[in-house]
Amino acid sequence: MVPTFRAAMEKKRGAEETKEGDEAKHASDKEEGDDDADGDDKIKELAAVPDPEGLLTLLDKASKISRCKEDGRGAFFQGKHQDALGMYTEALIKSAGAPMLEGLFLSNICACEQALGKYADALSSAGTAVAIVPTFVKAHSRLATLYTELDMLTDAVAAYRTMLELPLERSEETQVRSKLATVIARIKNNRPVNWYKLLGVEASAGATDIKKAYRQHALVHHPDKAGRGGVSADVAMARAEMSSKLFKQVGEAHRVLTNATERAKWEGAKARADRQDSYATSGSYTSTRSYASTPSSHAGAGSRYDRYASHWSDLYDDEDEAY
Repeated sequence: MVPTFRAAMEKKRGAEETKEGDEAKHASDKEEGDDDADGDDKIKELAAVPDPEGLLTLLDKASKISRCKEDGRGAFFQGKHQDALGMYTEALIKSAGAPMLEGLFLSNICACEQALGKYADALSSAGTAVAIVPTFVKAHSRLATLYTELDMLTDAVAAYRTMLELPLERSEETQVRSKLATVIARIKNNRPVNWYKLLGVEASAGATDIKKAYRQHALVHHPDKAGRGGVSADVAMARAEMSSKLFKQVGEAHRVLTNATERAKWEGAKARADRQDSYATSGSYTSTRSYASTPSSHAGAGSRYDRYASHWSDLYDDEDEAY
């Protein structure tokens, strides 16, 4: 449809530059007959809207973003998380200036990063998505999930309480309240942050591996570099704010894990918290991942171009995202 309309518009402009342009166009239309009458009607309708070239650009952009979204989704469910991450990142860049789309793709990027064990990166993406679209329930859920899995329990409590301020379904609210209560109970055990998981290293990692992981994270999450990569100014600003916090956290992880005394104290606190959790009622703590994967619908904003602009709004549909 878009190429056909563009060709028709170019043909029309060419005809207007000659004295017999109108006659030539009429003759050409007559020869074509009624084989594509429906398409002709759509072309005429498109030509009648204000700024048709702007609409063409919008439709082209929507088509490219849609392809990235579908390719990313397919790659994710095939277990090709790194490929999916690249496709969603491309979609994020193409969506610059459309906050709902940016929030959606940041949330999907977060899912890929979490699947790859890149918890610091995932935390950055989820926090940025929440900042860009404060009402995006799934992004809030991912953020709360990550905080919980990283044992950043105070932050998890804040994230769940923020969710309760959103317009949730009754079942969603019940789940959030249950998980909030569980996290609050775990705080009483004085559980420390899981620095191993934040840095993406094994418990057996030596100082060399820890320093290497720290340098990689410090480079990626340095506030002055976090907004690079072609994203919109709003995304860059939100990422920089989230990175300021992450930069300090990975620094603390490095400090604790590279100091033998501090590491021993931290591991002791973690072991005590594990024992106390094991004394709790069996099954009282379950992963929040199931809630994070609950589909939610985000319909696109309306447009003065009616059904043609709906091609754009279709990209907001997140019903089929099951991760």
